[in-house]
Amino acid sequence: MLAANLIGGAERYDPVPYFWSEQFGRMLQYVGDHRGADQLVWRGHADDPHWAVCWLAGERLVAVLTVGLPRDLQQGRRLIASAAAVDVSRVSDPTVPLRDTVR
Repeated sequence: MLAANLIGGAERYDPVPYFWSEQFGRMLQYVGDHRGADQLVWRGHADDPHWAVCWLAGERLVAVLTVGLPRDLQQGRRLIASAAAVDVSRVSDPTVPLRDTVR
């Protein structure tokens, strides 16, 4: 992309925002941007060692916060980038991989 832009292209590099932190021995990871979301969906319970929170705008996943769930984070990143519609009832089920929540 950089090379194409250097020779006159107009490609835009716009990755899905991401950050992580380790707190009290637990890996927290966040991807997306929850501003503009109209629904918050829990995957698991905050008392458990592994859980996630998803934010949706309509039927689109726009952000995911995970604690100890790197697979949910990676699948969430792909869903956010694709802007695919998801089934909210399946998103809330932590036994269903996020990739399998697409409508």
